[in-house]
Amino acid sequence: MPTRVTADPATEPAPICYLGDFGPPPWRRFLERECGLLGLADLPVERVGADRFVQLAPEARTALLHRAALVVLDPANRVLLEAAEETPAPVLLRLFDDRRRRRAVAFFRRRALRGGRRTLVAPADASLRRALAAELGEAALTPDDWGPLLDPLPDVRGRRATAIRPRFRGSPDAIARMRRRLRRLDGLAERGTAREVLLFVGAPEKARAPIALAVHALERGIPVLATPPWKEALGEAAVFLPEEGLVELLRAWARDPDLAARAAVAARDRLRGRLGEEAFLARLRALLPPRTVERDRPVPPQNVDLLLVGNLARADEVVLRLLARAAEASARGSRVAFLHLPSGPPGLEQAPDPAVRAMVRSGRARLVDPGTMPPRARRLEIHDITSCLSLLERHRPLLRADEWIVHEGTDGDAAEAVSEWQERLRSLYGCSPRWSSSSPSRWRLLAGRVPVDASPSPLPAVPVAQPGLRCGPPVLGTVLFDEAAVEEVVSRYAEPVRRAGWRLRLLLRRSDGAPSPPRSDEVEIVDLPGFDLARFLGGLDGALWPAGLEESRLSPIFYASAAKAGLPVFAPPGVAGPYLRHTVPIDHLARRAARKRAPTARRGNVPTRSRRILFVTANGVGLGHVTRLAAIARRLPQNLEPVFATMSQAVGVLRGLGFFAELLPTYTGHPHAVWNRWLRRRMEELLDYHRPAAVVLDASNPYAGVLEAVAPRPDTRLVWIRRGMWRPEQDNTAFLARAPCFDLVIEPGELAAERDRGATAARRDEVLTVDPIGLLEERDLFPRAEARRLLGLEPELPAVLLQLGSGTTRDVARITDAVVASLRRAGSIEIVIARWMIADDEFDEWPDVRRLYGFPIGRYFRAFDFTVSAAGYNSFHDILRFGLPAIFVPNEAEFMDDQEARAAFAQDAGAAFDLRTSDLDCVDDCIRAMLDPTCRAVLRDNARALARPNGAAQAADAIVACLEGPRAGRSPATVTAGMELDACSDA
Repeated sequence: MPTRVTADPATEPAPICYLGDFGPPPWRRFLERECGLLGLADLPVERVGADRFVQLAPEARTALLHRAALVVLDPANRVLLEAAEETPAPVLLRLFDDRRRRRAVAFFRRRALRGGRRTLVAPADASLRRALAAELGEAALTPDDWGPLLDPLPDVRGRRATAIRPRFRGSPDAIARMRRRLRRLDGLAERGTAREVLLFVGAPEKARAPIALAVHALERGIPVLATPPWKEALGEAAVFLPEEGLVELLRAWARDPDLAARAAVAARDRLRGRLGEEAFLARLRALLPPRTVERDRPVPPQNVDLLLVGNLARADEVVLRLLARAAEASARGSRVAFLHLPSGPPGLEQAPDPAVRAMVRSGRARLVDPGTMPPRARRLEIHDITSCLSLLERHRPLLRADEWIVHEGTDGDAAEAVSEWQERLRSLYGCSPRWSSSSPSRWRLLAGRVPVDASPSPLPAVPVAQPGLRCGPPVLGTVLFDEAAVEEVVSRYAEPVRRAGWRLRLLLRRSDGAPSPPRSDEVEIVDLPGFDLARFLGGLDGALWPAGLEESRLSPIFYASAAKAGLPVFAPPGVAGPYLRHTVPIDHLARRAARKRAPTARRGNVPTRSRRILFVTANGVGLGHVTRLAAIARRLPQNLEPVFATMSQAVGVLRGLGFFAELLPTYTGHPHAVWNRWLRRRMEELLDYHRPAAVVLDASNPYAGVLEAVAPRPDTRLVWIRRGMWRPEQDNTAFLARAPCFDLVIEPGELAAERDRGATAARRDEVLTVDPIGLLEERDLFPRAEARRLLGLEPELPAVLLQLGSGTTRDVARITDAVVASLRRAGSIEIVIARWMIADDEFDEWPDVRRLYGFPIGRYFRAFDFTVSAAGYNSFHDILRFGLPAIFVPNEAEFMDDQEARAAFAQDAGAAFDLRTSDLDCVDDCIRAMLDPTCRAVLRDNARALARPNGAAQAADAIVACLEGPRAGRSPATVTAGMELDACSDA
């Protein structure tokens, strides 16, 4: 476990500022993991993406960079480099490949000319270090190489494999030579349960970020082999052998693939000391400026109005009290700071509660390290002296304040010891604090022993967020601190609350890592660490005081805040207190529910605005879901505002099209019930915020979390965009059984519908079928001359576009290599490879081939004479609609849509060629045919004859009609159909 490092972001600069989007794959994920690791280690990190940085006002940029004690960035973005030139903080450039070396060198020299600006370059490997040292000198470089962080993963040797599948990096000639050597080797496979092996061959100067690729492979259990020229770049990450030795080793691994897994584990173990968590944190800490405290001559930091002292890691009422007190003071304009007194053995102290850290990040409070000089406070408050006093004696923070207040803990016998505690505080700090309590009886007991406040102090109340219109059943909630209390409340109240027409929601404040309590279908349990109490209260219509639970197991802060916000508190007879003047009998739940069934504005007026449509997309291996919904959203009428929530990494595509879009992390291996429960909560937050008139889901699997979130909201229509052409062997009957959960099911049309053999083909009577949906119209495409000029293509040469997919589900590199080799044999041809927006791989084997970046690439279709493409929904229909001659190489992965059927249909109609992966030896024949203008003209005419109008406008009109017409009668009884299914990813 990494050692914690803490700092006060107010009295000292925020230690680390990460600028940029962390570069292209594959190392982007490494840097994101680094940030996650730093957050867990409690080393404050401020991450600002390039888009957000550009949008900041100039003064905000300056403030951000001047706050930092260390700025870390990748030299890929020129805007960020120009801005970072001005910061007085040290700048660390993470350099992963030779492409950005000149830019990094120029940046270093410009900073040096300004004087007093420290800049360090962190090369990823020894070859980069040698090149940089020749230009800048060793003093400009970090002491050692900074490869990517090695993310610790579980041992993968238990995964059985029956063959091995090599993947290559290096020079094209060496890759082709190695493929020929391995062609006759038994035990090689292209698909199935094969164990992957990454091979680096040939000259290393052509590859980008080799160490990042190698580490990424090792994390996934993929061993790395290389020829000796790669040793300087890869170090301990690979096994180095000449080509003959690699062939022999692969032959042994093919006989026993588990040997490959053991080699990957051994390499990970070798690298952990250099690229593991502790090594990475040690490097960063070494770059931060030293923080020393001269106790003899302290330098007073900025003063504060209120300093709150306590153990902020406790997930109990004390932290809620501190948060409420800070929120109250901050709302009045006071300067507030927290002083965290961590418990636990040295090096293993717990970090502050996530809710405290969130308040600090919002700027409403500061966090003070007990090892530094705390600010002088006008008022200092110690909460729960029972536990804090021993921590004060242990940490001995330098506390200075004009006024000291001690809030007594909740221990009934504690008042007997207050005189002793008073003396211990006086001996520590020479102060004479006043004592306080929110209970009048406790205040009177204290008054006879120690100095007290003039009157009992009222409980602080958390300011509640102003919700707007809310539909569905009213929500009753409470806050608990242990799993046993949750079980008691669920067993006693779940059924009565449901019968009364309410929904029960519990906030469980528990420590990180504590076990989750048992779940119930009738009760929502929010147990995310540090969940904001104000946010929780904003989603309630009433507060529950459970009978049979002692007050010490409940949250007085919660009830005080609920009462101040005007929420009714439902309690058993006899419950009252200084913070709870009025309660409602629990028997009145049904009567109160009847008042709240109609959606009305509660606790605040909501401004009028156009109605919103929430589009939700699954995480496909391509861009199909995102593109279809974007096409529909662009054709909505002006009075409907589209917003997006997507699980796809292509969220930037949606934002680039001008839509508001949020990223929903996709299913990543957690228990399916847990993931669906999280998804439901996130969807409920989005529904409460956007209050959409409809939710439109594009996914093969209608996720249980989405359906459960929308089901209780009768005024929100639910629409399913369900693509056809499922494979006949895919058993998705249970997914289709969820169709009655929707008000409308739209099936995007298929030109190859007659070849559809999947499960949806027999259920077209329950859907509205529209013409094939596409994002672009003819008018959106660039003219041929302009498109060629924009791409830098020679006007006289034939041009071909390769768009074979992201490489997630098949070996696109092997297919591309075969096609590029065939095109080169055919003569002078302009070759362009479409770079998939969500691809993990750069495909660097062909450095002399152009890349086409951006979205949508269909705008450039007229620049090309033909294309070699996968047969996914969008690519297939766009190519035929716009008459681009094509060679379709369908993706035959078993969980994809039936691309073989589409490609076969197009070939039978004379509109394209169908080339299977197993028939790549025939690619030369296809290319020769495509170079014949007469052949291309026939294909173009036949493709245009098949094309149908764009169905996006039809789908948009159907959604509008669903909103304005009578309800289709969505049955709540069918909402739970198939909910036990896994949260699988979509193709």
